[in-house]
Amino acid sequence: MELFVCYLLAMLTAAFLQRLTTQKHAKDFLAADLFALYVGAFLQSLFLVLTIRPLIALLLSTLVLFVLAVTNWAKQKALRDEPLFFLDITLAKQVFLFPWLYLPYLPYKTILACLGFLCLTIFFIWDLAKVQVCILSYILLLPVLFIFLATRFSSWQNCVRRILDLFPLKFSRDDVASYGPLGAAILHTLWHIFKRGQKNPDQVTGILESSHEPYAKLAWDANLLADFRLWVSQRPKLPNLLLIQEESFADPRLFNLAIPKEVLANFDRLSLNGYRAELAVRAYGAYTMRTEYEVLTGISAQYLGTDAFHPYFSAAKIPSWSIANFLRSQGYYTVCVHPFARSFFYRDLALPKMGFDLFLSQENFPIQEKFGPYISDLSVAKVILNLLQDQKRPVFCFVITMENHGPWLEDRLVHCPKEDVLHLPDLEPRISRYLTHIKNADNMLALLACGLKRLPVKSFLAIYGDHLPGISTLIPSDVRDTPCLLWGTETTYEQLAKLYEGQKIIAPAELGGFLLKGALSQG
Repeated sequence: MELFVCYLLAMLTAAFLQRLTTQKHAKDFLAADLFALYVGAFLQSLFLVLTIRPLIALLLSTLVLFVLAVTNWAKQKALRDEPLFFLDITLAKQVFLFPWLYLPYLPYKTILACLGFLCLTIFFIWDLAKVQVCILSYILLLPVLFIFLATRFSSWQNCVRRILDLFPLKFSRDDVASYGPLGAAILHTLWHIFKRGQKNPDQVTGILESSHEPYAKLAWDANLLADFRLWVSQRPKLPNLLLIQEESFADPRLFNLAIPKEVLANFDRLSLNGYRAELAVRAYGAYTMRTEYEVLTGISAQYLGTDAFHPYFSAAKIPSWSIANFLRSQGYYTVCVHPFARSFFYRDLALPKMGFDLFLSQENFPIQEKFGPYISDLSVAKVILNLLQDQKRPVFCFVITMENHGPWLEDRLVHCPKEDVLHLPDLEPRISRYLTHIKNADNMLALLACGLKRLPVKSFLAIYGDHLPGISTLIPSDVRDTPCLLWGTETTYEQLAKLYEGQKIIAPAELGGFLLKGALSQG
């Protein structure tokens, strides 16, 4: 009797916690509840086989379900209702390697307290718990064996694919709404293993290999690549191209009139001879790699399936099409500059497969100038200019800044020069700290523009925000777009406005095409 009571409690706990943390998303509770009930029973079976004690298994399965529910709740709170996705498990390693980036958003003290209480409880009741196990626990674990065998035998793989056909996926919040986060995690995992990359034009395909050049035209002009090749063949000197992804970049003046105009004075000045637009990013507060991958590849997230949640997870294994691959084929030296750990988001594996000749990270930064906890934007600008001065070939440089990465905690700027830190008494202190970094990004842009004009070759750049900062008191709930500026050393606003046909909202997948068009404008 005790055995089945524990099973029932585990199943009800799974369904209850899922409903508790997904009320805003669930449209059809039936499918979501069924998946949750199975996950609860599965965890109970797994821990029962490991411990052969029903009560201990119930405690362990409850802890796992509680951690998942709390993490899901915390993520939705921090990232504006974005639920937990299955590929988030690939980021678990980063939580341990870089805890300061994640723990401020998680109720980790509550989780640790529950874990400690669980350990003490298990210690005291281990000998008292009855040793029981039943055939049901093994039956519920059989799907894992089936899936394992399906990865080895093609005939079994077709069975899994047919099962997946019964559960249509949209690879968005809609899946979580239909099947719950637990059900969506199961289905996305199976799709990722068994259906990703199937050559069906009516379905999403996942990461596209470098040989699939036509797919780059999904968001770019169909004739752009041919025009660029012809233009390259007629030019004795090619312009340097810079694509700058500024961390948590926004124009905060749009949201609060108390913010001084001077924080983006250089951005405004360059906009007079450049072209300003808005980048329609999908992420909010996090997930830099989503915007990054779309910008580099010209492939919209809607074509990526589960890969859209964390593109570099697959791009680390598959050579994929990108603007870097294309420009390298046209004689460019392709460089990525990111002043942080090389392995973050698997960039150390993905970027070489995307066509980058050189990847400069914090380990080989010659200038270790920090502002706050991270290498400063000004230091990044100096590295870029030194790199361009030393190269005889034209350079395509993709930059991923780090200085303005959240969270913007109280002690963030205590070691910075006081004269460089903004103190705005009318604003929340966290916003003032954020604005200090925004002003530094603006100064970086000025240094770059001045340095590029001094080079003997022309240059064209695009700078944009990867996502808005996760500061709910600054950013209105309905805003997602980030600022984007396209600027060349010899361009005018009128010239670029005509070139871009006055388009003011740019999808991330379109931006690489805009950069190539801007290069053509350099004559």
